[in-house]
Amino acid sequence: MKIQELTDGYKGSITVLLTNMNRGLTAKGAPYLSFTFQDKSGTMEAKYWNVKEEELEAYHNGMLVEAHGDVLCHKKMLQFRVSKMEPLDMEQEDIYEYVKSSALSKEELQSAIYAKIDEIQNEKIHLLISEIMKENEKDFFEYPAATKNHHDFVGGLATHVL
Repeated sequence: MKIQELTDGYKGSITVLLTNMNRGLTAKGAPYLSFTFQDKSGTMEAKYWNVKEEELEAYHNGMLVEAHGDVLCHKKMLQFRVSKMEPLDMEQEDIYEYVKSSALSKEELQSAIYAKIDEIQNEKIHLLISEIMKENEKDFFEYPAATKNHHDFVGGLATHVL
């Protein structure tokens, strides 16, 4: 399930990237957490009411979680009401599924870049570039080319190089 597919009344779970996390207190003094949930399809505001004290420090921006709860319409906007959240292992997830990314898949970018490298005829340069890519492959295919405006998304550096 992606954020864009959620509708008012949905009950279940969704895997999301946490952004814009803030702590707050209700009028009665109970702590809560406010987030923006994000995946490749979009964003949605989320509230975790009645959060336990030990959970207040458990979550942070940039974390992937499996959020359980329901979707409701609040002030004409959909909002996810969290009943439980479980942190996920970032190494086991594909970050491309949770952030703005290149129009080309990671596999398409890799295929195109390595095809260009294979066209390099000078053996020394080919070896040098191949070694640099081997050492930096993960970062090269995930980093943006800039922080804003120009290829400012996951895979932006590889997209820019193409």
